[in-house]
Amino acid sequence: MGKLRIRDAIHGDLVFEGELGELMRALIDTPIFQRLRHVHQNGLTHMVFPGAEHSRFVHSIGVAGVAQRMLDAIEANSGETFEQGVREATVVAALLHDVGHAPFSHTFEEIVGRDKFDHEKMGVRIIEGDEEGGLRMILECHRKGMSKGVADYIRGSSKSWAKAIVSSQLDADRLDYVRRDATLAGIDNLRPDITRLIENLTLYKDPSSGQDKVVVYDKAFDVVESVLLALDHLYGRVYFHKAVRAATVLLEALIRRAVEIEGKAFPDKSEVFCRLCSEGGRISLSDYVDATEATLWCHVSRWRRESWVDPVLHHLAKCLVGRKFPKTLELPYDNNLAVVDLHDKAINLVKEHYGEDWIPYLVKLDDSIRVNYRRFQAGAKMHEKEPIWLYSPSSSSENSRILAIEDEPRSNVRIGGERIYKGRLYAPKEVIRELRGYAERKKIKL
Repeated sequence: MGKLRIRDAIHGDLVFEGELGELMRALIDTPIFQRLRHVHQNGLTHMVFPGAEHSRFVHSIGVAGVAQRMLDAIEANSGETFEQGVREATVVAALLHDVGHAPFSHTFEEIVGRDKFDHEKMGVRIIEGDEEGGLRMILECHRKGMSKGVADYIRGSSKSWAKAIVSSQLDADRLDYVRRDATLAGIDNLRPDITRLIENLTLYKDPSSGQDKVVVYDKAFDVVESVLLALDHLYGRVYFHKAVRAATVLLEALIRRAVEIEGKAFPDKSEVFCRLCSEGGRISLSDYVDATEATLWCHVSRWRRESWVDPVLHHLAKCLVGRKFPKTLELPYDNNLAVVDLHDKAINLVKEHYGEDWIPYLVKLDDSIRVNYRRFQAGAKMHEKEPIWLYSPSSSSENSRILAIEDEPRSNVRIGGERIYKGRLYAPKEVIRELRGYAERKKIKL
């Protein structure tokens, strides 16, 4: 039986022993998983933060390593011995949680619509499907019924307590990207002590339901808060950075235009990105293996050179390759009438400078919103994520208790529970310049 050792830039050595190591190696070496090397973890963030070149491939391996460490800590602290099947399914689900992501991830889904393409549904199909390119055979050869068990984690229907390691408000996914994305973007002061947090995880049997819950010893509540605060800063400083959002807005406009003029943009209808846009989640897995960001960049390079294809597409491609992102106007969050006024003015200015056909691609009202922690609500639906539970042990099990972190008197998590909102308007440089003058004349406070 083999051992798989991977040297990770964030977590150090990730070691998967025995049969789990063999299984991990077999899954990682499949073409459908290797495809993630060519899907950036954070879309176009690397065009603003040059160090953020990391892929969903390396992130997924990191999540699997964190999940294994979480299992080890919970097992040691709870005194439980977990079945090998539970351990393997949890680590593998952590590894495969992003396997369905399309090129440019969430940006692509927003353009074509979640009803047409959903990365979680695609991930389940890759894990459970019998198609060529899927992973079902590898999983079933390892352990009968494993493909369904892993897929249940991804679709959120697993009954196991360990589902919290794969998907929760304090899961392995978050614990990886809160460190990886910040470090590789060059944000040095966002380094919550993930090791200490993991070492303070355990299981608590809820007396009212009889169910096991993953909880954090209350002595480590400050680390939990540091993670939530780091997430807030990460969204504010990286994901919602105005230039990152501007690059994303430009990419969205370019792909949307390409989809709308499909015949001109994609002369070869059998080309994989064209088929992905038209077929969405129905694309065959054997074709999906080739759906990487490189496939779109090849088209972008051609659209940049060939102005005769379409003037709008040509312009957007030149702007993307040359990093000529749209400019930003920060909007007043407490004056909806002013926002509508500025948006209408931007539309009129683009119509005047470029023509009416250009409006959908050059003016974008962007209201990025994120809530990094959702408070507990009695009667919440089963699929909604539970709160982060703090555990206060006692020599008497009757006196032991758990408390949602937002109910801890010392906690500042209410800050992390507030939404992060960035209201902006994106348009060409000359339009934004005129808008600023317009806002000043109208006495609109920006």
